Amino acid sequence: MANRFTSTHPLTEQVLRHLGVKSSQVTQGWGSATASAGYHAPVGVAGGRKFSHCVDLSAALASRQFMLRLEEAGFVPFARTNASWAGNEHIHAIHLGLLADDGHPHLLSGPRAQIVDFLKQPPRNGLKGHSRLTTYPPPVMLQAELRKQYAAWLPDYPVSVLAPGTQQINCYAWLEGGTVTVEVEAFCRWWGKTSSIFTWGPDIIAAGGQWSFDGRFYRASVRQLAQKIGLVVDSFEWGPQKRYATVQLGYGAQ
Repeated sequence: MANRFTSTHPLTEQVLRHLGVKSSQVTQGWGSATASAGYHAPVGVAGGRKFSHCVDLSAALASRQFMLRLEEAGFVPFARTNASWAGNEHIHAIHLGLLADDGHPHLLSGPRAQIVDFLKQPPRNGLKGHSRLTTYPPPVMLQAELRKQYAAWLPDYPVSVLAPGTQQINCYAWLEGGTVTVEVEAFCRWWGKTSSIFTWGPDIIAAGGQWSFDGRFYRASVRQLAQKIGLVVDSFEWGPQKRYATVQLGYGAQ
């Protein structure tokens, strides 16, 4: 796990310094710690340094004023400071607007989904279950400004899975090698399927599907999961440059 300013994008370092953050208060920039579930994986090089869009800061910085200053500076911050984070308290923040030396953002699907959670109304916590954000939720006007910054930086949309009727299912989704996988527990909970779902794993793998655990979420092919609960994929629409996609589910047999 890399830490201090040298583990961050040069622009992230510059902005954090302006906010009064010390290098020692950057507890993780890019890194591959199991607990981070890949969210801090390096996505490119900027100014000769590996970087992640995510940065973890010391929990000692957490306050209403500091979280507002982070948001005003273009970060989407989550204070992981309640009792469930005992022993691992920190601020997890995603810096909007970063580009690699090649001119591209390279934002991973996980942090992107957390940004989308934060920008919902009411904002969500970016964790499994997508509960309402109760620790330092952003003011509506500041949230709207961050939404504009995000849209200007990445005008396309994250991977989405739509229920019949086009309502978006409240679960994380990823595009991996041309296949959309989803967060198993949240997807199944949407349909009221909460028991014995993890016994499906071997069956889905045997059918040629994907089933994996990334340290935080179980993932599986949306097509295979849909079939397990009597749904089908009605349509699959690529986003720009085939980096993202929208999956529309329907009822009935294929």
